[in-house]
Amino acid sequence: MEYLNEDQQQILSELTNEIGQGRRLTLAERLALPDMAAMIYELRQLQLYINKEGTTYTVVGKSGDLYNKHRPEYQQLTDLRKELRQLRKQLLAGAVEEENELNEYFN
Repeated sequence: MEYLNEDQQQILSELTNEIGQGRRLTLAERLALPDMAAMIYELRQLQLYINKEGTTYTVVGKSGDLYNKHRPEYQQLTDLRKELRQLRKQLLAGAVEEENELNEYFN
């Protein structure tokens, strides 16, 4: 994945190991995981910025009044969380359930 930076590649490696855990990844997973790694990296960067700068900033209107506005980065963070949640939901929908004694008992 030459388009991923080192941090994103590290996240991808962790995701691949965590999700794979002794099984082959499906094609959908292999295609989705690089995007997921990039999204997680961006989410972390945005969260760091929001932690430092806050979710709003103050502007002075034409009349001299002060207004608080939401940072565009905060909206990006919110949107990215929704997208990541959707992607995670899609991946989990196709996930294989782990085999254990309880599954045998209840099935």
